[in-house]
Amino acid sequence: MEAEIGKFLSWLKSQRGASPHTLEAYRFDLNQACAYLSARGRSRWSAVIATDLRAYLYDLSETKLNPASIRRKVASVRSFFRFLVRGKIIDSSPASGFRAPRLARARLPKFLFLDEITKLVGRPSDRGNPESRRLALRDCAILEMMYATGIRVSELVGLDLDDVNSASQWIRVLGKGNKERIVPFGAPAAAALRAYLSVRSGWVKPGEKAVWLNARGTRLTTRAVRMIFDGVVRRAAFNRHVHPHMIRHTFATHLLDAGCDLRAVQEFLGHASLSTTQRYTHVTKQRLKAVYEKSHPRA
Repeated sequence: MEAEIGKFLSWLKSQRGASPHTLEAYRFDLNQACAYLSARGRSRWSAVIATDLRAYLYDLSETKLNPASIRRKVASVRSFFRFLVRGKIIDSSPASGFRAPRLARARLPKFLFLDEITKLVGRPSDRGNPESRRLALRDCAILEMMYATGIRVSELVGLDLDDVNSASQWIRVLGKGNKERIVPFGAPAAAALRAYLSVRSGWVKPGEKAVWLNARGTRLTTRAVRMIFDGVVRRAAFNRHVHPHMIRHTFATHLLDAGCDLRAVQEFLGHASLSTTQRYTHVTKQRLKAVYEKSHPRA
């Protein structure tokens, strides 16, 4: 049964351009389902029936998993059985009636107000020595670029020098599903990037194409960016939890608050569905109040 899972994952990677993170999630979910079904005496996928999957769903619902995680596992199983049908490994899918629990209404994304993002994106402090200074320039450029473009941390660390056009102020981003998009950035991010690139050549390892480098001169990792971010947040002394993805939320929220077209924001963020972008149509209380005072005759 594991062989078919391997074929499915290879298909996802080659035909759908699935990311390593997505592949690992599918692998985990399908191996979990496989272990459950094997314990029920199912040694072949063709032997699995709808009752088995209903029992699996019931067992999942009895755990402490949140509904979103259960829905992901159900989606993995449904996709896998569709693959088996297309490959004529089984005649019909026992998962065709497999339904996940409904999600509660999604919470609105948390974002930063203008004074908060200004406080965060300000130049990180350094201790005066050359190594500390170049790392501070890098950290400043990273934060400016994240707020200027709204890209994900994984997309940020994946940038190569050839993906950045400093003169025209745009970057080429490889997003989910290996989909490419072009995202512009403004003058503050361009200035921070130039300052960083002016010192980058002093510590880069030969042949390294990555824009963002760690202290050893090789490509920065997503974990390292989160550690950098946590350090900046501590120094800024925020009185609430702030994480890197909030900069992406902030980018989208500030654009929409300023009147940017929803479709344009969708393109910037690389969302496949407009409904995903619509989460950001919430506005700040200050803006609502300003619109009310300007528009209502008895404000």
